[in-house]
Amino acid sequence: GIPPVERAGDPLFVVEVSGEERGKRVAVAQFATRASAISASLSIDGSCVAPGGIPPELAALADRRRKGSSLAKAYWTLRWWMLPLGFTALCWLLASGHPAVDTRRAGPLVFRPTGDKVQRGARLDHLLPPTPKSMHAAFELGGLAAEARLFSAAGAHKDWSQPHSTAPAVEMLDGKVGDAKHDEEQTQIEKLLRRAATLVSRGADTPLTLRELELIQPHLLELEQHTGLVARVRGAFNFVNLVWLVSILGIAISIGPSVTHLLKPIRQWLYRAARWLLRHVIEPVVARLHSWGIIELVVWAAAAAIRLDADSVFDRPTGNYIAVTSLALALGPCYAYSTFLWATRLQSSDRDAFIRITSCWAAVTLAPVAHAYQSTLLAYLSVFALYSALGFSVACYGLCWCIGFTSKRAVERVVATSALTLVIGLLLRELGPRFALSREALGVFSSPLAVVGSLTLYLGLLITSSLYYDRRSGRYLARNMLTLGALLAGAAAGFVSGQEGLANTACTFVVLWTAEKYGELHCEAKWNGWVLLLVMSIAAYRAALWMHDHPAFVASIFE
Repeated sequence: GIPPVERAGDPLFVVEVSGEERGKRVAVAQFATRASAISASLSIDGSCVAPGGIPPELAALADRRRKGSSLAKAYWTLRWWMLPLGFTALCWLLASGHPAVDTRRAGPLVFRPTGDKVQRGARLDHLLPPTPKSMHAAFELGGLAAEARLFSAAGAHKDWSQPHSTAPAVEMLDGKVGDAKHDEEQTQIEKLLRRAATLVSRGADTPLTLRELELIQPHLLELEQHTGLVARVRGAFNFVNLVWLVSILGIAISIGPSVTHLLKPIRQWLYRAARWLLRHVIEPVVARLHSWGIIELVVWAAAAAIRLDADSVFDRPTGNYIAVTSLALALGPCYAYSTFLWATRLQSSDRDAFIRITSCWAAVTLAPVAHAYQSTLLAYLSVFALYSALGFSVACYGLCWCIGFTSKRAVERVVATSALTLVIGLLLRELGPRFALSREALGVFSSPLAVVGSLTLYLGLLITSSLYYDRRSGRYLARNMLTLGALLAGAAAGFVSGQEGLANTACTFVVLWTAEKYGELHCEAKWNGWVLLLVMSIAAYRAALWMHDHPAFVASIFE
């Protein structure tokens, strides 16, 4: 303490106030004093500030240094978003499919799988018996098989039931060079088999054989019965893909804590083994690499390299999961590190603005990858990120999950956006063919926009129609008429246009709206609360029983 120092002769000593800036320790102030002077200052009852107060010039200078200039804020914002936006631009560039974008030149940057890409890409499509992916493809394959039978009966093929062969049909024909009719039949069968190959996602450059075309029907029967080689192998790969997704999530979540845990004992060992080297070489270098953004550049480059490998090294099914790995690293650890490094210097406390801008960036980054790989999972994540930017949120508080909106303005934004999205989707479906537009013009985003749009629209209207939403506005009747009108319009549009999911979603929310109105009546009439609980429980029990008896109704909501 101070008294022992005074009794020891009250020596003069220097007090230094220091701080750390960009990995360097900087002296802020130094002053000489004695223990007696400190004791005397502590015994004074007055203020240490000069009688005239802080000079206005110094106060303004200190405030400007604390808040930073507008130019400095612009620089830190640009530096924060430079690499995340660069990664987003890379995703859009790769998804554009422009001929100038040739990812094969980059070569393998992170992953170096064995074998060439063609063999790896053909692993399932070429090794498993060919099967169509849709009912339309199966119907067309049936017609092609019938035409092939006619040519075979006419003598274009020696034996329809010969053993399985992977050679093109041209080699199986009884070639008669001088016979023009035979050449024409041979050409027709080759066209049929090439067309059949495109219907089973094999590609026209690797046509089917007549034997493979013949065996498609029994293979489809095995698939329907969940037996046979194709069903078992696809089931196995579905499990492998699930494990892959879980592992990607595990890597994204655990990489930060794991690195921290692993470096802790190494750091202690380095301190014991080479304290000077650690304090004067390793720490300053790492601190400078951190403050200069070199480490940030390395982690973003790694995420970009994985994204490039997804296109250049792997086939599409495998590349989809590699791209998901890249996105998980970019949207998780990489973005968090950039935010920690640069955004903290902006000294902004607007949490809602941060969530909105982050959600917008995530949606714009996920969208091109979802389109490039036709990934429904990424499409749903992109749409949910977009709605998060609008104000829709899902939060977990222990055992309680809260699904709703961040504010009343957010409800209005989401309801308006969802209504517009559903109307555009219906117009594309009904009027698109008249204007040379496909019914599925939205591609892989059709289902996510329809599902999320209808759920958020009716959820927002259900909330605003509540008696307890805004009693003082005096618009209770108008809000309920709007809700009921939107529900009936959605049900009618769904039934008329053949969109059972939209119609069933509207019917579900009609039931919820009716239950809410009864709950309001029960509470306002001050009837017994136990009776309300009993009525609601019986209704929920009956609804659950009905949904178990009609599972197609539930499934159609998410189609």
